[in-house]
Amino acid sequence: MEPHIIHLKTSAGKGGELSVIDEGQLPFQVKRSYWIYNLKEDAQRGGHVHLNSDRILVCLQGEAQVKLRNRQGEEWNFTLNDPGKVLYFPQQFWIDMTCMQGSIMMALTSCSYAEDKLETDWDKFCSL
Repeated sequence: MEPHIIHLKTSAGKGGELSVIDEGQLPFQVKRSYWIYNLKEDAQRGGHVHLNSDRILVCLQGEAQVKLRNRQGEEWNFTLNDPGKVLYFPQQFWIDMTCMQGSIMMALTSCSYAEDKLETDWDKFCSL
C-alpha cells in the first residue's frame, strides 16, 4: 500500500471543529500514540525509517512538509496543515519532515515501541 491522505469525519460548530477517528477507519489497530510539540522554526524531524510499524501522522496545529521515500528512491511529498486530513504510511518508508514553529504533530502506530525497529542510515536501509 502506498502513502496517502485519509479524510476524517469532521464537524464544525460555533465553538470550534471536531475531527474523529472511528474504529475500522484506519488500515491498522493503533497500539501506540505520541506527539511532538514546542517545535522550533523549520524543525527537522525524521531522518529514519520504521521497519516494523505502519503510521498515521496528524498535524494538530501549524504545518509540516513530509517527504517519504521507499528503497527504490520513489518519493511522496505531503503538506500537513489540517487535523481533519491525516497521512497514512506503511512500514519501510523513510521519513523526512520539516515543521513550522509552534506546530504540534501526533503519530499513531501499529506496534509498540519495543516491537518496532528503527534505521537511521539510508544506505543501510536500502541494502536490507
